[in-house]
Amino acid sequence: MEKIINKAISKSITSFKIYSLSINLYDQTYALFPCTNTLLKEIPKNIKFTALPENIIITETKIAGIESDGGISSILFYPDGTKEYAELFVTDLSKKENYEIIINPYSLSSKVYSYE
Repeated sequence: MEKIINKAISKSITSFKIYSLSINLYDQTYALFPCTNTLLKEIPKNIKFTALPENIIITETKIAGIESDGGISSILFYPDGTKEYAELFVTDLSKKENYEIIINPYSLSSKVYSYE
């Protein structure tokens, strides 16, 4: 999951565009695309979602204070390197471990914490 987050950070900085990382919690898929409407976080109709890495499940998100355990959650990444504050609760089925990934608006990398 960290590779996907780092890709979002890199694409927004190098393209000078706002990018959205949208995660479908029902299908366990994601899409990364340039975002034109940051207020509504609309997903263009032609965007294709990709399966998350094998054995990885995102059980819950908390983005800008809004918690969700279903539907689509989107995190915005800005060209200046900032991003929305987000917490992703991830289960690695192969290792039988739970992680919380924290995306800090002003840090270049995310932090990963394990939990029970």
